[in-house]
Amino acid sequence: PVLQAAGDSSQPPAVQPPLPLMPLAVPSPSASSLAVGEISDWLKESQMLTDAGRRGVARLAALVLSGGVPIIDGPDADDVLDILASMLAGGAATMFDCDPTVISHDDLWRRPGGEEPTALGHALADARLTATVRLCAIRRAELAPSQFWIDSLRRAGRQREFPRGFLLCVTRAGDESASESLSMSFRADGWLGRTDGGEALRAAAAGCDQRRVTGAAPGWPR
Repeated sequence: PVLQAAGDSSQPPAVQPPLPLMPLAVPSPSASSLAVGEISDWLKESQMLTDAGRRGVARLAALVLSGGVPIIDGPDADDVLDILASMLAGGAATMFDCDPTVISHDDLWRRPGGEEPTALGHALADARLTATVRLCAIRRAELAPSQFWIDSLRRAGRQREFPRGFLLCVTRAGDESASESLSMSFRADGWLGRTDGGEALRAAAAGCDQRRVTGAAPGWPR
């Protein structure tokens, strides 16, 4: 046993994963809990959204909470991400911006030519280790050959390969006809109230009325 212990102590230390170049977004410490069943009430009281926006965000929330990977496009797409972050993740969101080098499913999680994780890879690792809800968005998918990885990404979501707290969506720029040709695609146009909505978004960015979703959507493993 002594020799075995000595042999064990001579082993090189385990390699720690590299730290992200930029730290992950931290949920607001003032964010309060929001049960899944209370999402509809939060949306009804929201001054950020039009009626169409409330319906659209409700459908998006239901999809991401059940493991779906919806696509959002249209002029209000980035604002919708901010609203989802305020409603589900304490105002924090991890963004992964596409470029032509994002060719395969693995490129979403590891940087090409090495094992260094992307921001998305770090967020996934964090969601596996902690109870933090991580809302993540793969932005500008039209800049990458996303046809090579979008189906495998959605399959991973359907098969519950992601932890429960890892919520994922995709954004893309494109016209309405392109949006209609894609499944689980939402055209976020006219979703944001341009008067009260703008003020409410600024208040949300300042940390007002931010929430962290708790509980599980139907069918999601606990």
